[in-house]
Amino acid sequence: MKLYVCDYYLNKIIEIKYKLIQFSDSQNQIVLTSDFVNTDIENVKIVSRLSWNDLQNIILAVKALKRLNVVNIYLEVPYMLGARSDRCFEDGSTHYLKDVICPIINSLEFKSVSVLDPHSNVLEACLDNFVEMSMTPFYDWFIEEALITTQDKQLSFIISPDYGAIKRTNFIAKEYGFEKVLNCSKIRDIKTGKILDTNIPITDFGKRNCIIVDDICDNGNTFINLAKELKERNAGKIILVVTHSIQENGLNRILNYIDEIYTTNSVNDYEINNVIVFNLF
Repeated sequence: MKLYVCDYYLNKIIEIKYKLIQFSDSQNQIVLTSDFVNTDIENVKIVSRLSWNDLQNIILAVKALKRLNVVNIYLEVPYMLGARSDRCFEDGSTHYLKDVICPIINSLEFKSVSVLDPHSNVLEACLDNFVEMSMTPFYDWFIEEALITTQDKQLSFIISPDYGAIKRTNFIAKEYGFEKVLNCSKIRDIKTGKILDTNIPITDFGKRNCIIVDDICDNGNTFINLAKELKERNAGKIILVVTHSIQENGLNRILNYIDEIYTTNSVNDYEINNVIVFNLF
């Protein structure tokens, strides 16, 4: 977690230093530096990942800042904890995002809460002062880093693995000039999470490259199943562009079937061959 003094336009001016104290009973405490305590500051932005421990630190930071009469506090958390739990999947369960995470964040009364590539529009409905961060810096970086050429844009397929990713593939196709967009679908067992079937509307890709685009990679099963089907249908190089990568094991499993992965460090830092990371922190 980092704290920044910002100007009126939320440009970062200077980082606020603090001491994090961790007690043996899992309690944390934050102490802001004396240099900041003795100044008159109006705008502060908190930039952080969002695990449960991070959430505790964010709460502590907000309370410390408010004690010093900071007027405007902004939060930037690229990946929202509980993003996929945007509904009740079965009786007796909890709407984790709506009932747990968002009420805690809303209680802190941020002037804005910025999130990168939210999983669904449920977050916007549940989160006060929600702001969606632009995906353009990440996608610009991917186009440059992957050495995407004009010919690639003409011949390669931009692929959404399911209906939830169609907005992303359409955006990339329109903004960067890709001519071939393919929307796939999958059938998942809601209780177990197991993917039962993958539907791909093309039978032969003629060795053309495929670029899969999505927001979240966890255990990798969605992309592994899709990549297997693409290879059986004569696909060329397969690339995954995914905003949030939850665990290293999932990335390693995917690399048995996919040539390259382009992602961010919104959840974790990774140093894995053929996993190229866009640094947000």
